[in-house]
Amino acid sequence: MRRVLTLVIFLAAAVQSAAADIFDGQVTEDILYYDVSATTAWGLRKEMQRKGPKGYWGYARWWVSWTSECEITVKQTIHMPRHRNPEELTPELRKRWDSMVAALLRHERQHARHGELAAQQIEAANCVGAYEIIDRWAAQDKAYDLRTDHGRKEGVTLPQK
Repeated sequence: MRRVLTLVIFLAAAVQSAAADIFDGQVTEDILYYDVSATTAWGLRKEMQRKGPKGYWGYARWWVSWTSECEITVKQTIHMPRHRNPEELTPELRKRWDSMVAALLRHERQHARHGELAAQQIEAANCVGAYEIIDRWAAQDKAYDLRTDHGRKEGVTLPQK
């Protein structure tokens, strides 16, 4: 029992420490919406695939830039679907839609968070090796999508019918 308690205290301290290490430089987030209007799950999936950026339902990009004095900024852009007439969805589909959109935004914000983590490491390295750090975090974006099946394992789903 004492070992479990020690482990819990250690993990809590690690989480608290990680929260304290969040990049505190300038971060801007823009959310860009594309409209959908289908009233069936099948139609929504097809419309998002057609209208979504690069064929995805949502998409996040991040850019880290720095000056010669190692002043760092992070710009995040997230593309998300927005239903033009959500009141036209059935109550069940509306519930699923709202849940999917919330899960998609969480998923895309995690991608955007990778830019903040890259900036944090670049700042800690005084901008030495910045491009390599960015490459590592870009690889983490790909690994995150593989691990979550592009968010499906996190709730980014709609019914098949």
